Amino acid sequence: MLEISYRSTYTMAIFIVDICGQTPMLWCKKNRCLMLFLLLGSLSFADEFVWVEGEDSTSHNFQDHSWFNNVNQDLLSPGIPGIVDGDWLIHYSMSTGDTVQAGYAFDVSEGGDYELWLRVTVPYTSYWISIDGGNQIDLEVDARGRETINLIWPSPYTFANWCQVGDYCAIHHSIAWVKAGTFTLSPGQHTLTFGVQQSGTWETGNVGGLDAFTLFNFDWAPSGAAQPDLSGVQPAENDWFAFHPNDPPEDWDESVFAIELEKPAGQHGVLNRQGGDFVFADGTKQKFWGVGAFPPKTPDLIQQQAAMLSHMGVNLVRIHSVEGYLGNPIDIDKLDQMDQWFAALKEEGIYTQWSIFYPHTILPSDGYALYDELSSGSTSGLVTVFPELQALEWAYLEQLITHTNPYTGMKYAEDPALAIVEVRNEDSIFWHNPLTGITDTYPQHTAILQADWATWLSGQYADDTALQAAWGAGFRNGDGLSNPAMKIYEAWEMTENGPYFNAAEASRMGDWIRFLATRQRDGYQNRMDNLRSVGYEGIVLSMAWYAGGPAADLAHLWTD
Repeated sequence: MLEISYRSTYTMAIFIVDICGQTPMLWCKKNRCLMLFLLLGSLSFADEFVWVEGEDSTSHNFQDHSWFNNVNQDLLSPGIPGIVDGDWLIHYSMSTGDTVQAGYAFDVSEGGDYELWLRVTVPYTSYWISIDGGNQIDLEVDARGRETINLIWPSPYTFANWCQVGDYCAIHHSIAWVKAGTFTLSPGQHTLTFGVQQSGTWETGNVGGLDAFTLFNFDWAPSGAAQPDLSGVQPAENDWFAFHPNDPPEDWDESVFAIELEKPAGQHGVLNRQGGDFVFADGTKQKFWGVGAFPPKTPDLIQQQAAMLSHMGVNLVRIHSVEGYLGNPIDIDKLDQMDQWFAALKEEGIYTQWSIFYPHTILPSDGYALYDELSSGSTSGLVTVFPELQALEWAYLEQLITHTNPYTGMKYAEDPALAIVEVRNEDSIFWHNPLTGITDTYPQHTAILQADWATWLSGQYADDTALQAAWGAGFRNGDGLSNPAMKIYEAWEMTENGPYFNAAEASRMGDWIRFLATRQRDGYQNRMDNLRSVGYEGIVLSMAWYAGGPAADLAHLWTD
């Protein structure tokens, strides 16, 4: 389907001006003045757009694959969600060296500058386009893709035969709009060539596709499969309407949302707490309007994002998680992007909050003796009470927070623009992971905790008699300070009414909770000490979440 739509107006005005400064239409014989007739023509060009469906190519050598048609096709253009299916042009091949392209023809009526946007499949795809047989232009899909939509979720179609937990199960089954650029076109017919090439991030084949592309000469941007509405009719105040966010204006200060922040961030010193307030070192109180974000992939987009957030009043950005973005070991190219991003945010008056781990994933080379019990190296849950795992976390964080950002000239630890550092996100020994099923899933870790609990109890009670007196009717056969394998409690047993099986064991389970809480709190304190030792003086956040079993809620809160 090729659709062209436009509207045009032409206005003309005639002004007669007396250049002698007299009344218009007065003939100035004495000064030999002449009347100046000005014909001012004002031509207002049409708002015009071209919309071409990917499946309507004039020629192509794409190899379709049934795997790609098990999607929610009503999300494709020209479909209507839940009502009408759309279509696309798809290529899938395990041959990595094939050259794949599709040709299209379209007409423009007005001529002039037109933005070109394409809706293409992502991720792990790579494309180029050519207008009228000109130079190939690579599409910056990863950096400029907008409004990514997963086409297979929710869906009864699954990939259980190959898709494992943690895999990107929607691989190549999402679409996004990407801006190719602005092109000057003369009135008449033109051609577009769309090419698919092997992606550097997916080396086992060549895949890609085009849902639709559109060109337009007015301030707009595509959203979903909706085409522009040139009727000029504005929606009523309470009506739904499509949101079409184009590139921001060059000067965000002209925006009605413009709010000036103190720039650069950090002028008032290190951020800390005073009661319920955030207070800088010089006594200035601060409130934060924050968002979560990641570093954009190009320097210009980094600057654009920082300016936009700043002028909309955002003064705190949280990155979650830092390790999830940088990887382990740290990817130096991504670290450079994060350095640039941090500096740009700081310059715009925006502070940063680091959520470091979710969770920390260690490597076999780290030398952790019980690595084989971990799921692909994940330290989730266990790290909150095992100092050896906490030390591996710190080894990762230390190299990062002591790193000197070349764009600010400061170590992160010493930069007041790094306002908050989270020890780890959403993790606790009191969660169902790992405490529920811990004996079966982590038997060696369990044995260590049991032995450490017995040692801790020896510091609380003088002997077994004192222990039995404290635990009363909840004292079990075999319990004793010399037993390094006493029965422990899982998260689901920690009900609001006490131990699930035997309410008489409340004191016994209470000591187990107290032991774990003390261990977890010690870990947080140790991490704060680590951070202070390298010069970081800002706010340290533990994890700010809740426990898996209600009986442990307050103990968990105490650790936070």
